[in-house]
Amino acid sequence: MCAQILFMVYVYTILFILRSNMIKYVFEPPVFFLGFSLSYEFLKFPYYFGYKRPEVFAESLTLFNSYYKVADYHTTSTFLLLFQLVCIGTLLFAYASVNKRKISAFNQQLVVLKDRKIILFIVAGIIVGYIGLYFVSGGNILFLLTRRAGNAEAWSVLKSNYLVSLLSSCMLFSIPILIGIRIFSNRPWKKLFFLYVPVLVLYYLITGARGNIVYSILAMTVLLVCRGSVSVTRSALIGLMMIILFGALGFLRRSMSDTSSLFTNLQSRSEVESEWYFEITNYQLQLRDEMVFANLNRVGQLWGETYLNIVFFAVPRSIAGDLKPQFIDEVVSKKFWNRDDIGLPLNAMGEAYLNFGVGGIFVFLFMGRFMGFITNLALSRPSILFKCIVTVACFFCQTWESSYLVYTIQFLFISYWPLTSLKEHIRIPNVFQKQEGNLSFVA
Repeated sequence: MCAQILFMVYVYTILFILRSNMIKYVFEPPVFFLGFSLSYEFLKFPYYFGYKRPEVFAESLTLFNSYYKVADYHTTSTFLLLFQLVCIGTLLFAYASVNKRKISAFNQQLVVLKDRKIILFIVAGIIVGYIGLYFVSGGNILFLLTRRAGNAEAWSVLKSNYLVSLLSSCMLFSIPILIGIRIFSNRPWKKLFFLYVPVLVLYYLITGARGNIVYSILAMTVLLVCRGSVSVTRSALIGLMMIILFGALGFLRRSMSDTSSLFTNLQSRSEVESEWYFEITNYQLQLRDEMVFANLNRVGQLWGETYLNIVFFAVPRSIAGDLKPQFIDEVVSKKFWNRDDIGLPLNAMGEAYLNFGVGGIFVFLFMGRFMGFITNLALSRPSILFKCIVTVACFFCQTWESSYLVYTIQFLFISYWPLTSLKEHIRIPNVFQKQEGNLSFVA
């Protein structure tokens, strides 16, 4: 009962904060942090209220219990939800203490790109990326997806071809920014989807990751909504499509144990996994954060190890070797599932707890101040480009855990300078307006 009450308090607290005037700007990082935190926990609703659980959940518990004994998950969840509420409060307090700037005037002489050369760069990147994928996979472009079905060779190939993966990631990060710039400057943007779709497919074939694909599309949707180019109804339909896509892509990569008989394999797997569309719920009901909170004493704290990737992010593992720490999703899958062929990330609160225990609350003092710094920086720069970059970056940071924060910093460094290489000054009317002494997007 305590876990159920705390869960509802958690949900309504975040909804109240998101609905209130405490957060005014679409590019404010706490919007994304609270939104993803809510979506991360909301799918545990069946778990907290005792509905029938998917079979995947039961299998996960059986596998985990063979490795670590777990007693009462609801007691653990009560402590976890309390910890998360305190962390969110700490983050918002730190953010509010930094973000005190009031802007009463704004220079509407905005900076946008001459983007023809950037588009040529993306086209070249798509061609190089697909050629690289062909040679890396030995002519079988579905090969890298087989690592999700336990193919250690494919996993090794991906790790040793860091630059191929990085190229597709940077394009996935850059195209929504480019589309956003065109949207806000009232220039044609729909034809860019002919570049966007090949990039989405390339990224999935190389990494097998669904998260960044979803974040990229959602970031672009937010920019469309802010400019009034897409209605709320269409945005909701895009969100529904993302839920279905997340499940479908997960089902596809689990079916890749033998790519030479792909369609036969898909048919046989579909007979067993007819409820593949519950993928997102199953993914959350593995209860990774609960496992960390229940077994920290047995596993031991990491003492900030996962955050060291912020220092080593720019160096490929093939060069840095053991000096480059594993990302949090690899650590969790090895420590709690005894597997090295999948990644199982925690949310930001779970990662802080795994690193520092209850002391992880203090991590959110730094996170809140960092978020305030980003917001102030975005408000102080009269640049559509910069605000598009910040909006897309916030989505890629997901819940601001170090794994995604590292990737985002990496994409920013690599993508920002080409995007800002050629500029022109033009006046963009009706993009911003002043409201009660503050500047905000016109939704």
